[in-house]
Amino acid sequence: MVILIMMIGGMVIMATQGRWLPFYGMMGGAIIVIMYSAYSTRRQYKRKRER
Repeated sequence: MVILIMMIGGMVIMATQGRWLPFYGMMGGAIIVIMYSAYSTRRQYKRKRER
């Protein structure tokens, strides 16, 4: 969660400075963090249902 917040803050800073390559890199990283979080939560829920 902290990493995601730092990435969003960095995205805001990069967008205001007009540096788009790091902005898109941070956006991709944020998307990966969100997808991994959703995947791990779904996997944990599935394990609890199997028991």
